[in-house]
Amino acid sequence: MERKRILLAVNNITEIEKLRKILISSGYEVQCASDGISALQSSREFRPHLILAELDLAKIDAHHFLQEIKSRAATRAIRFVIMSKHRSVSERVHSIKLGVDEYLTVPFDIREVLVRFEIILNEVGNVEPAAGKQAKGFSGKLIDMNAVELLQTLDISKKSGSLRLFHGEEEGLILMQRGEIVEASLGDLSAREALLRMITWEDGTFEFDIHEINRPSKFKDSTSNIIKMGLLYRDRWDRVRSSLPPLQTRFERSEEDKPAPDSLSAEETQVLSSINGNSRIGNIVRESNLDDLKTLAILSRLFHQGRLKELPLEQQDSSGNGGANGHSAVRSIEIADLIQKFLHPDNGTPAKPSRLKLDRRNKKERRNQLRRSSDHRQEENQVFLGRSELLIIRQKLATWTSDA
Repeated sequence: MERKRILLAVNNITEIEKLRKILISSGYEVQCASDGISALQSSREFRPHLILAELDLAKIDAHHFLQEIKSRAATRAIRFVIMSKHRSVSERVHSIKLGVDEYLTVPFDIREVLVRFEIILNEVGNVEPAAGKQAKGFSGKLIDMNAVELLQTLDISKKSGSLRLFHGEEEGLILMQRGEIVEASLGDLSAREALLRMITWEDGTFEFDIHEINRPSKFKDSTSNIIKMGLLYRDRWDRVRSSLPPLQTRFERSEEDKPAPDSLSAEETQVLSSINGNSRIGNIVRESNLDDLKTLAILSRLFHQGRLKELPLEQQDSSGNGGANGHSAVRSIEIADLIQKFLHPDNGTPAKPSRLKLDRRNKKERRNQLRRSSDHRQEENQVFLGRSELLIIRQKLATWTSDA
């Protein structure tokens, strides 16, 4: 069996000399680097299965080093562990959000480190790709480089390959041939509709794999013309979207909505009838038979005409996929009630007209406060675990299941 390779990247090698010797005596092949640049070079030549990097690594710190490793198809499978003297929870959370597999706080127990490394490497198995068949490409986040910027980059560099974009549960594909777009696919959408939808995505991830594409193009225009069209579409989308609440907001039809038979167009009637009080704006757009931008514009008109209104915040959380067992919905409603009681201590007495007028003026601000409070609660209730901790939990669950 091949020996697993571990790269230790720390500013002062002598500080981890004991760990290095124990790793070697445990059967690992170990290499050291004293700064981020040399560590990055070693990661390409030494091809480690696991990297342990000091957070405040010289020249390139561990976070940027991690991003470099994860952005390359040939190295993104390498497991990454950060070592730091900092004990800040926010620092640990930030590292895990970037994709680190484990976070060690100095001083640490070497025996515990060995166990954690063993768990991680046993899960990974042999992650090294076959010689001569290493994947070529790059990956990243759409918030750093959106679809239009990616297409511009691939057009200038005349690259061929597959560009995959991930947004929530949606996955789109764009095929490029020497910088020209030849195909775009996303669900049952046409190539043009698929491309335009992906252009509107602001969050998610992307992966580009370089390989030859030999097929006829579904687009008559050049990539540069498609990019111009995409920029115009994105600009219109942003303008319409700015007139609406966030896309995750749930809408319901207004109780006062009793339109005359001829007051709505057929398309407006179609969109309005699809709203059942349990649909998020983004879902309404995705499920509509109309063009995404047209559907969004219709929602904006209906919203500003008063035919649609937002669900109350507590119903936003309890509708649809609020939680597997409903606990999150109950918790949201309870906290929302406490906030309302705090804001309205005299809730049991009839409200005076002047109070109602004030409430109407402050309704938007209270709603924003509740949203911010909800976001804060979600952040506080999140638990961030390292890869080895998650694997230990999984092993325990498997044991309990087999014993049951």
